[in-house]
Amino acid sequence: MTKKIKTSGSIWSGDDPNASKKLAIQIDLENYKKTNDPSRLASIASYLDFYGLEEARDIFIDYFNKKTRRTDKYSKELLWQNLCDIYFAMKKRPEWKDAPHEAIANEMFRKFGHRVKSSSDEAFASALAKQVKKYR
Repeated sequence: MTKKIKTSGSIWSGDDPNASKKLAIQIDLENYKKTNDPSRLASIASYLDFYGLEEARDIFIDYFNKKTRRTDKYSKELLWQNLCDIYFAMKKRPEWKDAPHEAIANEMFRKFGHRVKSSSDEAFASALAKQVKKYR
């Protein structure tokens, strides 16, 4: 698992409202290809449109994870590495270039926070700051 997933900073241009979902799906699909961890396929469901039936999404993800006996091939380290790649891509965008860390972290928490199971945006911002220093 030495290959890093390349992320595109252009996804935050505002042109495509589903760009962050597409990136998240791309990341999970690429991680599934690298690890063969079926939990990565289940996590893709969190970005799909269930037409207002979020309970169906949650049941699908829980069932899929239980049936596959969730493996740990997709490590927390790889997750943080991918989130840091997204952070650095956002920092390169003109609209985020001068934004404080907390603003970027809050935006990321809104879109990806469920993946790290942080209790709040402040906790996520703090954890992200530690990881960003690690991956610089």
